[in-house]
Amino acid sequence: MTPPKRNFLNLPWTKVHHASYSGVTDSYWFLGTTLPMLGSPTLRYPRWLRTLLSSAAPSHRPHSPPINPDSLFDETVYLPASKFLHCGGLLPLRTCASVLVCCPSVFTLSKWCSRRLTIPELCAAFDLPEFLTAHLSTTPGVDAHRLPFLSSVPSKILRGFLVDSILLSGAGGGFFSPRRV
Repeated sequence: MTPPKRNFLNLPWTKVHHASYSGVTDSYWFLGTTLPMLGSPTLRYPRWLRTLLSSAAPSHRPHSPPINPDSLFDETVYLPASKFLHCGGLLPLRTCASVLVCCPSVFTLSKWCSRRLTIPELCAAFDLPEFLTAHLSTTPGVDAHRLPFLSSVPSKILRGFLVDSILLSGAGGGFFSPRRV
């Protein structure tokens, strides 16, 4: 993916990965600001898909434990010869509502299952506030594939980039414009 056209608002563009701001998706966005960035965004503490998963989420699909259940990856990793995502990696943004994840479970004999993410887990992946997560979780008929935030920049990126652009520029103010790719 390429940055927006150079003449789009005449902004310098910075490629920002969700994982750089403690996010769990494998995606990135180009963000622009009128403030000159004197450095690169601060790397936050790492976070993986496993940190979002509830072992008490219902699932009727038992799964054998992955070969390396405690491994952590800085990319999207699928279990060998399967379509199941390893919970120690990052969440693929394009299929986050439909991907099957191999994750811990208290309801199966193997203590592992394969399932899709729940609405609260998707909300956590996109760093939504708890009150919004609670509202979406209790509203009947909410379709995980149609959640409006699945195609927007996660709030943690916007907040972190804004802080970094002010701190790294040595000035305050400026214009900020996200651009999804």
